[in-house]
Amino acid sequence: YPTEFHIARLIRKVIGKNLYGRNKLNDAEKTSAFNYLDGKLFYVMPERDFTLKSVLTKIERLIQQHGIKWFVIDPYNKIETKYSHNNDVRYLTDTLNELDAFCKRKNVLCYLVAHPTKAEVDKKTGKLPVVTMNNISGGGQFNNIVSNGISVYRDFGKFNEEIGKYDNQTTIIYVQKVKMQ
Repeated sequence: YPTEFHIARLIRKVIGKNLYGRNKLNDAEKTSAFNYLDGKLFYVMPERDFTLKSVLTKIERLIQQHGIKWFVIDPYNKIETKYSHNNDVRYLTDTLNELDAFCKRKNVLCYLVAHPTKAEVDKKTGKLPVVTMNNISGGGQFNNIVSNGISVYRDFGKFNEEIGKYDNQTTIIYVQKVKMQ
């Protein structure tokens, strides 16, 4: 389910047409899209072992076999460590330090997706605030350890009851931290 959905969204972005439903790819476009993604997109989805060691072992194989230069871990809170069950800041520190060391050793980049704690709607504007790394559980450590941090903000505008949708829907990327420029 998640991989099919993700692939369908990537194809829509690359080709500009849908894999399913309206504005659907024809067979030649579908073949072209899958050929484009073949050898460029790999999923590491352990069935049981969600430890950082297991995930990084699989990524190391992809580095050796396919020469990948970057990878995404989404979501961060799926990774299990010996501290996972007590929400210790040490867990976060150890995980971030281990990821950082792996990336430096292997000369790769990791995009670590960490979702914020639930934000409250601003009563004056009716909008959610832009989240920072401090809004992630253990956020102070994210800010201290990571080299770069961004926040993806979705401004939905105001809900229009007449049409039953939000009136805006703009995505804005906020750069929170850049260690070396």
